[in-house]
Amino acid sequence: MIRKDKLLVKLDKLQELEGRLIPLLDKHLSASLDFSQLPKEERDKTMEFLKSRVNIQKKHTESIKSIKEELTESEKNVY
Repeated sequence: MIRKDKLLVKLDKLQELEGRLIPLLDKHLSASLDFSQLPKEERDKTMEFLKSRVNIQKKHTESIKSIKEELTESEKNVY
């Protein structure tokens, strides 16, 4: 079990990490594929897959935000 304040601190750290990760993924994935020797079709397919991973990360970040809001509004103090 964990107290609400400690859980919120951990969620803040996770949200901060996710917030830094998404732009890095998005930026560096595109750049690395541009310099690759892959054929265009394979590059496009790979980029589509990697973009889907970025979108999953964005949804994950939204979920963390939603959980934090729910915890903040809750009167419960132990989870």
